[in-house]
Amino acid sequence: EGLYKHSGTMAKLQQISALKRQFAYRLIVDESFSFGTVGPTGRGALEHYGLKPMYDAEVVIVGLEQALGSIGGICVGTEEVVDHQRLSGAGYCFSASAPPFIAKAALASLQHLQPQLEQASTSKPSNLLQKLNDNRKYMYELLSHQNNIKGIIPDKLIVTSQEISPIVFLQLSPFVLQNYKNDDNTDNDEATESNNAIKKSSSSLSSSTDISNNNANNITPNKKNKKPILLSRDEQTRLLDKIAFQCLEKGVAIISTGRSVSMMEDMESNSHFVTPLPSLKLVVNAVQTKEHLEKCVDVLREVVMEVL
Repeated sequence: EGLYKHSGTMAKLQQISALKRQFAYRLIVDESFSFGTVGPTGRGALEHYGLKPMYDAEVVIVGLEQALGSIGGICVGTEEVVDHQRLSGAGYCFSASAPPFIAKAALASLQHLQPQLEQASTSKPSNLLQKLNDNRKYMYELLSHQNNIKGIIPDKLIVTSQEISPIVFLQLSPFVLQNYKNDDNTDNDEATESNNAIKKSSSSLSSSTDISNNNANNITPNKKNKKPILLSRDEQTRLLDKIAFQCLEKGVAIISTGRSVSMMEDMESNSHFVTPLPSLKLVVNAVQTKEHLEKCVDVLREVVMEVL
């Protein structure tokens, strides 16, 4: 994935593409969450890194459910690749093509994303993309601990997504993980497992480029502080669930990802798979106002102080 939906981090496509050329394999990039949100004109992660479809990546796939607000998906590649994908896909073999109005809706959304005709030659972003970028930057400013008035509490929650991502992730800070008092906390084995998962996930996230200052590198306690993690993954999830529920009661919808993360734990037997840590997820879009974003952070801050 160009932009990973479970962490809000970008794939290091420049290095991956270089490896592709070195070892002669085909690269497939899923731009479902980066198309329409990332890159100078919203073309996705490849554009963000200055790479080209069909040269640096043989196949580019995009889900239409995200930025385009439709159903289905598209595949971009050479004629040989696209024909194989279309004729061998499960949708062609066992189902049927999408209804015409679905494609028409996606086309209409695409037209809204395109730059104005007079701007096309200068590769300027559309008004929607510019508004999204402005809102994204403002949200990260509000969440920055350097902003003493509006900022989220750095010793309670930390931002772990990259600032280029409109999908914002926050996790419990090391201070909370090591010091939160929970009378029901008796599952030492699960807490140890959670500690190992934090180290594993932090190592994975810290290899990404352009991560914000409040990033996943801060999740792993520093070597001089070897205080054990007291909160198990389940307990972290319950705390984040409580925060999300109380925010909803105050009129702000924030997602707690812990339950969906728990469903992925069985896949950890695969050595290449890293289960994401329980997080709070916020999604920034182009129709939000500064007042919406400020209310979101204010409510989150208030609830975090109550719960933690």
